[in-house]
Amino acid sequence: MAHTPYNPNPALRATVQTQAQRLCFPVPAELAGMPVGAFLRRCGVSAKTLRAAKHLYGGIAQNGQHIRTVDPVEAGAIVSVHTGEGPRSYRPAEGIPIEVLYEDDHMIAFNKPAGLNTHPSNRDAADSLLNYAHAHFAQRTFRPLTRLDKQTSGVLLTAKTAFAATALKTLPEKTYLAIAEGELTGRGTIDLPISRSIDQVKQRTVLPGGAASITHYRTLATGGGHSLLLVRLITGRTHQIRVHLKHLGHPLAGDDLYGGATHIIGRQALHGLCLRFTDPFSGEARHITAPLPADFTAACKQLFGGLPAITDELLGGFPGEGPGMSIPYFI
Repeated sequence: MAHTPYNPNPALRATVQTQAQRLCFPVPAELAGMPVGAFLRRCGVSAKTLRAAKHLYGGIAQNGQHIRTVDPVEAGAIVSVHTGEGPRSYRPAEGIPIEVLYEDDHMIAFNKPAGLNTHPSNRDAADSLLNYAHAHFAQRTFRPLTRLDKQTSGVLLTAKTAFAATALKTLPEKTYLAIAEGELTGRGTIDLPISRSIDQVKQRTVLPGGAASITHYRTLATGGGHSLLLVRLITGRTHQIRVHLKHLGHPLAGDDLYGGATHIIGRQALHGLCLRFTDPFSGEARHITAPLPADFTAACKQLFGGLPAITDELLGGFPGEGPGMSIPYFI
């Protein structure tokens, strides 16, 4: 099916019904006679899923009966395809309740605490968000759509199926809260390329020839030699916010990897505040927000006397959406 382009019709994709290891789509009358492979591609099913399913008897079915990818679909029929996903065995963990901020048939958004990896590692095989979310993913692959460093808290969006992951992958608009050392004012854009550090394996740095990286910020408050920032990522490089602010001489409070002091907060003061996107299945606007953890709230109270109200107007007040300072490609 590689010759059939991936050009999903949002209306068709939105009709999906998920069953155990299957995706099901009703056939509208106007598409009767279309080859089933082309129909499923229009519904947003990947070529990889189709290639795997067509080698299984019943992997692709119409009204429960096996059908080939070249056979025509019938008006009003239900065409289904096997997702190729079998049961997964994740080592469960106990002790940290992980808050679910939003869940539907296609996605789950978790409130990830600081100090917890997204995936298990060789060192911490049972200490990751995946392990604590085991009950939600016992029969499917864990697919995080957004990335948060171990010591960063906030919204982490995951897809329940490969089908949902493809539809959701590039959609979320990510906004963070950050406490930076020094006093920044106004708002601006940091457009500086990021690459691996030559000297430190774990670090990234601003270097000519690195990956293009764009960060918008807006200052909400200053005090105590620090700034409270709203930050929006246009690209998603590893440590992007941390590297950009360090390069400007304003490392994150608590970020000792990049020169931040730890007397205000014991980890990098970065929180994934909200994700905004249009749900590709329902067409509804999603605005998923994670409440601030206690250490971040305490730091805000100590430095700024509290947390300013974060309104939709503030969330929209970034460069590219209004006047603001631009920090050039290289400084």
